[in-house]
Amino acid sequence: IASGCPALREVSGGAAVHVDPLSAESLSETVCRMWKDKKWKDSLISQALERARNFSWRATAQDTLQVIETCARDE
Repeated sequence: IASGCPALREVSGGAAVHVDPLSAESLSETVCRMWKDKKWKDSLISQALERARNFSWRATAQDTLQVIETCARDE
């Protein structure tokens, strides 16, 4: 379960349920559904684990270094 803000939608890549962060009702309905619907919850867990495989600390470090090197060249 994640906020429906654009950044989290992008990162989750469809592997999360997005709720209105200002709506306690939206959050509570989603939590209750997860509690009651094991098949749905298990499907979301599977999707989230698959999505997480797209990310690594090594790739993050390499991308960050590339940005730093690009900025340093532009100065």
